[in-house]
Amino acid sequence: MTTALQTGDIALFQQALKDVIIAHGGVANVATASGLNNRRLYRILSGKKNLPIEGLITLLNTLGLRLIVTRGIPKETECCE
Repeated sequence: MTTALQTGDIALFQQALKDVIIAHGGVANVATASGLNNRRLYRILSGKKNLPIEGLITLLNTLGLRLIVTRGIPKETECCE
């Protein structure tokens, strides 16, 4: 998951998240434990719907994971100088 975030590969992140969810008993189990809607979680994992940051944090907490932001190497843009 970390590599997917570092490279910006959303499809890889979704697949890694799906793998972790399956390892934790499947979508229905994790949805129930996190309080997220089962059908919505399936749609998020299929790429048909986006997960708001609040939902992502809730989901990661349920899975025993956390999101950490660190300073990285900025891309070559005019932003944020």
